[in-house]
Amino acid sequence: MFNFDLSKLKEEVYPWVENFEFNEEGFFTEQEVDYFINNINKTYDDFTFETGATKCVIVPYHCDYVIKIPFNGIVSTCSNCDMYSSNSTICTAWDCPVREFDMAGGKNSNDYCAYEIEILNKISKEYPLFTNFFLPTIEVLKIDNYPIYVQPKAEMYECNSLKVSEECLNSVKNSSRNVVSAPIDWLGKCLEDLHGNLKDYNDFIKMLKETKVNQDLHSGNIGLYNNHAVIVDYGGFRDY
Repeated sequence: MFNFDLSKLKEEVYPWVENFEFNEEGFFTEQEVDYFINNINKTYDDFTFETGATKCVIVPYHCDYVIKIPFNGIVSTCSNCDMYSSNSTICTAWDCPVREFDMAGGKNSNDYCAYEIEILNKISKEYPLFTNFFLPTIEVLKIDNYPIYVQPKAEMYECNSLKVSEECLNSVKNSSRNVVSAPIDWLGKCLEDLHGNLKDYNDFIKMLKETKVNQDLHSGNIGLYNNHAVIVDYGGFRDY
């Protein structure tokens, strides 16, 4: 499904990140993100830059991939906490802008991109039928020992309206959708991509629940790749 030349990718990706310096604690702050964007802008003008709860993503318009850089440690912007302190008290309010990123667990506890690789490896071994629903995250290089990743570029759900058969939509509405928060038309597309096989679809939903991928399937984490339903961000958020 994917055929990236990692040596070529490393050469292409490096100029995007070579001017970035990670602080001694090893995690992003919003100030550093601003610095990073300003440095990119001096060289490139054909990209977008997105930040989420666990990573930032550079989207070059002319490339068939995106560049993913994980956040690490704890970054706090809450007025009740010490700004940008790794020892700050984390506010528990759901709508608080505090960024808490040390919850992944296991050996990759501070890197949600690495956790995506672990999850997809697990799915490939235990649920091979559903592998194509996940775009792979690939480590391509390190800057100051900090990992930089790429992922094939998807058509994001937020930018598209999906055309799905009424039969698949009705089947999804009457099945186990209650365990998944993803939009109904995207779930219907998943059923279509499984050739309308409702048993396979229910197994797909069960897999999403067992791997906890189902807990963060909002519209910004899903899309299409070659007209196939895909998940682009499946490392979770404060779940592991």
